[in-house]
Amino acid sequence: MIMAFSILLTVVLICELGAAIAAYVYRSKIESALRTAATNSVDKYFNDTEVEKLWDDIQSNLHCCGANSTDDFRGKIPSSCCENKPTTCDAAHAYKITCIDALINKFKEKIVYVGVTGIIICFIEVVGIIFGCCPAQSIKKYEVV
Repeated sequence: MIMAFSILLTVVLICELGAAIAAYVYRSKIESALRTAATNSVDKYFNDTEVEKLWDDIQSNLHCCGANSTDDFRGKIPSSCCENKPTTCDAAHAYKITCIDALINKFKEKIVYVGVTGIIICFIEVVGIIFGCCPAQSIKKYEVV
């Protein structure tokens, strides 16, 4: 039973390492997919209230404007693109950073924490595997005697 636990934990560890390697290898495709999805959704800004609310929240919290530029809004820049949310917002007063760049920067800031957490979890799993195999070997030797 203890050996089954160790084997299962080893399989989980291998899957986690595989997912981490895949995420690293495909990171540029992930960024490209984010850009495409953001560009497609900002086009629906004036037609879908859920999309409008989402973009207003993103722009207000990240202090950014549009997916690629303020031109995404075809001249009607939302107030969430400006500091203090004035009734009218123009390109001169809108946030200069695009929301895609702001999201990527935020992701790059947090990726270190994700990596460290992943390493700690892998370490704990390796310790679990070791502590599962050692008693299993001791039990096996005891049964032989």
